[in-house]
Amino acid sequence: MKKLDWFIVKKFLGTYVFMIGVVMSISMIFDVSEKLKDFINPENNLTFYKIITEYYPYFFIHYANLFSSLIIFLSVLWFTSFMAQRLEIVAILSNGVSFWRFSRYIIASSFLLIISVLMNHYIAPYANKNRLDFENKFTKYNAQF
Repeated sequence: MKKLDWFIVKKFLGTYVFMIGVVMSISMIFDVSEKLKDFINPENNLTFYKIITEYYPYFFIHYANLFSSLIIFLSVLWFTSFMAQRLEIVAILSNGVSFWRFSRYIIASSFLLIISVLMNHYIAPYANKNRLDFENKFTKYNAQF
């Protein structure tokens, strides 16, 4: 792959990481505000460290996997529109680069899709089980299996 291909893939993946970070930050803020009463309840004997290490990594995995297909779609739209706004697409195509070569970020999005599918089948069930066990033990939100 040449410099242009790496440039496109890096910009796309950077957009994806930024968007998943923003969405997950907002999700975690809403979750903390919803469960704050349960977290500070003295009967639960929860520490900040325990919440951060035993609940939110699994929360992040579960919801990042849940939102990943939407975020991939939005990243493609945002990245393409940003490049079109800055006339980078016109410059790339007018220099004789084929559209298929320019569309290398579609390959990157397919790579993200494969990672998401693998996470959905192997990692997310384990994370979801641990997240639900924590919620059943320390919060009022009980999920029955």
